[in-house]
Amino acid sequence: MSLRERKFKYRLDSLLGLLSAERDAAAFEARRARGEVEAKQRDLDLVSRTIESAQADLRCLYRNGADLSVARQIGLHEYLSVQRERSVGAQRQLADAEHSAERAAMAVEAKARDAAVLEKHRARVLRRIDADAARAALTAADEHWLGRKRPRGAL
Repeated sequence: MSLRERKFKYRLDSLLGLLSAERDAAAFEARRARGEVEAKQRDLDLVSRTIESAQADLRCLYRNGADLSVARQIGLHEYLSVQRERSVGAQRQLADAEHSAERAAMAVEAKARDAAVLEKHRARVLRRIDADAARAALTAADEHWLGRKRPRGAL
């Protein structure tokens, strides 16, 4: 292996290692972001079930003719409005988490694409180096063969 090939291999291997580490970090971030999306979705589902349950209970009370004081009715409506605001906040957080997960997934794809491009470049350069070496070997063999066929002292 010539100095040029060793230098090429050394520089490319370190760059491939760096890309691999970046890709692994991006994949970890993407997994973390997906986990966050799932957690936010569970939170939103919990809030939605709480609202639906409270509304169903309130409708059931009204349907059965329960005699609720005005203060109790206001308290229940305030509770529902707080829960709806919480639901809106949870939806916003879920949207932010989904956006973050999408960006992380795109980063993983970009790192994989960069690694693939570098691998193609590596293969292309190695093919060129191999072709140069084969060409040099053929030239040396031809010169050696021609040197044996020529009479001594002839140029």
